Amino acid sequence: MNSYLRAHADEITCGRTLNLDTIERTQNEKFHEWFRAHIKKLEKGNGINNIKNDIRWLDRGPVHAARRYRAFNSRGFCFRPKRLDKKTQNSGVMVTAKTSSYATAGKANPVLCDVTYYGRVVDIVELNYSGQFSVVLFKCEWVDIFSEEGIQKDKYGYTLVNFSHLIHKGDKMEHEPFIFPNQADQVFYVEDKHNPGWSVVMKQPKPRDVYDIGME
Repeated sequence: MNSYLRAHADEITCGRTLNLDTIERTQNEKFHEWFRAHIKKLEKGNGINNIKNDIRWLDRGPVHAARRYRAFNSRGFCFRPKRLDKKTQNSGVMVTAKTSSYATAGKANPVLCDVTYYGRVVDIVELNYSGQFSVVLFKCEWVDIFSEEGIQKDKYGYTLVNFSHLIHKGDKMEHEPFIFPNQADQVFYVEDKHNPGWSVVMKQPKPRDVYDIGME
């Protein structure tokens, strides 16, 4: 898929000098339309047999009915949606991703760097591509890690988060509330008694000998 992203980026620029922020925003808004048109163009020019099956089915999109899970095991962790996570803290997630950010104020182009996000799973869905393959996604609510209202460090070096301040809530095209299960590390949040609304992030040690399964 990276090759298609590069091809789309080349088409966006068309020899023009555009900053990375503009390219990323256009890809978020238009990539799905471009991808479908690009595959149709390849089918006409090279023949349908020259396109990998998974790319062709991805182009057609998933069936309209999605499966929801009450729990899902991935990489030794058992995750549950927040609404079903009453007694155990199995909804907490942490993911480190390459994210565009500006090194200093006034910089024209953002740079890619590793950014750690903290959140909670709110839904687990499986998209089915006409029985050819399926993809499981975690929909999450993410703390605003770019604001001191969402994340802080205490004097002992622990990370504190505040779920009253969220980002990537899914109400805009560029928001990304979804992650793949294999991207997620499990964390749990301990309420800070001295700071109402704040919770301390504690990383969950990975259990052994647990297999990846879903529970509907």
